[in-house]
Amino acid sequence: MRISRCLVLLFIISITSISFFAPAASPDVRPVVKALANPAAEGSRLPNLALGADGELYLSWVESGDEGIVRLRFSRLTAEGWTAPRTIARGDDWFVNWADFPSIAALPDGTLAAHWLGRLGHGTYAYGVRMSISRDRGRTWGAPFTPHSDRSATEHGFVSIVPLDDSFRVVWLDGRAMAGGHDHGSTPAGDDDDKTLGGIDAHAGAMAIRTALVARDGTIADETVLDAKTCECCQTAAVRAGENVVIAYRDRSDDEVRDIAVSGVTTGAVTMVPRIVHADGWNQEGCPVNGPALASRERAPIEATGGEQPSEPNPRETNPRETNPRESGGERREPSADETGIRP
Repeated sequence: MRISRCLVLLFIISITSISFFAPAASPDVRPVVKALANPAAEGSRLPNLALGADGELYLSWVESGDEGIVRLRFSRLTAEGWTAPRTIARGDDWFVNWADFPSIAALPDGTLAAHWLGRLGHGTYAYGVRMSISRDRGRTWGAPFTPHSDRSATEHGFVSIVPLDDSFRVVWLDGRAMAGGHDHGSTPAGDDDDKTLGGIDAHAGAMAIRTALVARDGTIADETVLDAKTCECCQTAAVRAGENVVIAYRDRSDDEVRDIAVSGVTTGAVTMVPRIVHADGWNQEGCPVNGPALASRERAPIEATGGEQPSEPNPRETNPRETNPRESGGERREPSADETGIRP
């Protein structure tokens, strides 16, 4: 995906299951859609819009330079337009892919956190999450760090970052249990035109979804498993709901049913037992590279799952059906509807 010279905000939604739990907007308020000049350079890609907890709108993207150097850049929208682009990080060992893209998030005080992906070995899909924090609204950025404790040459990505009051809740897919026999095929690493993410041979374990709390100074705490068996390459989504964080993702059952599930984390770092949002019975032995979306208004979440089951699955094979019980390193309990804001 490449960014055109004119950024046009379009909202097209294909929804099969949606729940609203926020008050309706006034009928007198009408949305205004207009074109905005694009701050990104020609040929940039992987655009991502984020509304910070500071009330500001941020746009991040990736630019490729000479000798394989890749830069993650961002801009902030003001009344006068987009600010001059600034560089968050650069490197020549990044993993760049159309489906697993970088992001930026902001705390109420303007502290910024950004993430991108870096290689963890020579395997095509051996990569991990890297993050950096800025305490001066993006003028300077701290040394990169990794939010997950695992450094195995497996896949770690599809990140969601939720800004809280003074820290960031970070969520990612974690392939540490898949070490040994994990092979995504022969597609060149970092190829943005790779539309399938390759295939997977039989592997030792399953993809999991994990979370950790990242403080303003980069300190990492409360790393834990939310679900020990998920779809391998579908985007995650996370949003603040009151004082809790609601997390949505594509689940994976032992019978290869890949419906959307929801979990979360409370203020006391208690993880919620995952549950299916709606029993769509979406069965296929391959990853569709298609995740859920979450949004919130006044911290009440809106959850949507879209698209029809494809007639042909993505040619990314998954391991045979196996038992992989849900597990967590900390306390777990069933979430209430008041905590998640999402009801059956």
